[in-house]
Amino acid sequence: MLDLLNLPGIKPVDMRHESKCLVIVAEPVTVEVPLCGNCNTPMHKHGTRKNKFMDTPLYMEPVCLQVQRPRFRCESCRKMSMPELSFLDDKRQATKRLVDVIRQQCLGTTFHALAEQTGVAVNTVKNIAHDLIEELSQTVRYETPAIMGIDEVNLAGGYRCVITNLATNNVFDMLEHRTQEHLKPFFKDLPNADKVEWVCTDMWRPFKGS
Repeated sequence: MLDLLNLPGIKPVDMRHESKCLVIVAEPVTVEVPLCGNCNTPMHKHGTRKNKFMDTPLYMEPVCLQVQRPRFRCESCRKMSMPELSFLDDKRQATKRLVDVIRQQCLGTTFHALAEQTGVAVNTVKNIAHDLIEELSQTVRYETPAIMGIDEVNLAGGYRCVITNLATNNVFDMLEHRTQEHLKPFFKDLPNADKVEWVCTDMWRPFKGS
């Protein structure tokens, strides 16, 4: 079968269409008998297990990767083991490359649209976007805008305050809430506040009063 996956350590053996999804069945290319980490003795084969992971879309369809992996058990301490798959994300039932695709697109499209395209749950897309925003907040520092926009966005079931740089059409910051209790400390600690020349906002009272 033609290798449509191009993922290290596995090969596709079957493919079928299911409801709104393309299922690709794969198995390890080679399997070495592992040593037990506790006893340092060879483990014994103990059946197989099927695990499902979402992968990047093919032919404009979500892809569900079904991997059949052998299980091994130590006869002495009964510890179980399966071959590791390096291409899987550490936190989610998805490949690393799918998570990368979602990270690249999650700030430019709706979570529901991205979930529909990739076949993952909307909450999974939200969590990936949240992790990305947390990373950016730790590593990216934007210049205080001379022309600042203040608006709100309905995100994850609640309104958040969005601070934008209207000169560059970029998001400068996003606050968890849009109340004065959150806005006043933000503006009080705003670096280089003297650089702000113009502020554009709507008539939402907490914005106006901050």
